[in-house]
Amino acid sequence: SGQTATTLVLSASEVGDTIKYTKTATNTAGSGSATSAASAVVIAAGGPVAVVGTPARQNATSFAYTVDAAADCLLVLAQWVDVGAVTVSAMTYNGVAMTRLAAAGVQSNSSGLYLGCDLWYLTSPATGSNTLSATFSGNSFTPSLGAIAVENFGSFGTSSTNSAGNPPGSATITAGGVTTSATGIIVGGVSVSQNSDNTYTVGDSGTNHWNVADGIALGRIIGATVPGTGGSVNFSEVQGGASPWNQGWVATSIPVNP
Repeated sequence: SGQTATTLVLSASEVGDTIKYTKTATNTAGSGSATSAASAVVIAAGGPVAVVGTPARQNATSFAYTVDAAADCLLVLAQWVDVGAVTVSAMTYNGVAMTRLAAAGVQSNSSGLYLGCDLWYLTSPATGSNTLSATFSGNSFTPSLGAIAVENFGSFGTSSTNSAGNPPGSATITAGGVTTSATGIIVGGVSVSQNSDNTYTVGDSGTNHWNVADGIALGRIIGATVPGTGGSVNFSEVQGGASPWNQGWVATSIPVNP
């Protein structure tokens, strides 16, 4: 209160307040004032989106996952490399239904395997250890569930998915470009049928939170985060190893903005 300037730069002292302004006009006939309606309550600006707690993954249709007290959004990657076409019809955490953000699937033309990577989310998840559960159908092998919790979530950007059933021999697997916030992150996953000695490095200074052989021969499951840049980022995994090759892959990514 008591500000007399024509502009007001909000600071921590205004958090929790509402803002009104009074305008006074004066001419030869006199002066008059009018006061605006109150603004919405001023809230503190959030910090950058960041992973909190420990991301975790299991070959299971359900497992107990601990959400950090600071988390305001839970993201889950459902991934598989299987001999049949697999679908995910539902996902819950602590019994609360989650929402699908993106899905990618392909059948490898050379190995005949089916590969998939779905991305689900839940805002304001229950904190502490609770059951993460998914409903799969069509699977012959146990699929993978992987969880990543973040803080300072505000919105999602547009997701990107990509796949190759008959890869051209490229050393890079990519979900494609997504537009990011400078203080956001990208969450992404890859399911690949590949050479057993392949290695994978996520691009753009990202972090692979899991990078493990799947339950079926030649299968590998990867979940990662990449920092936002304020521009376009091409979520990717670069193959390495003595003789890197693959027989098909799918990739999914989503920007998570404050």
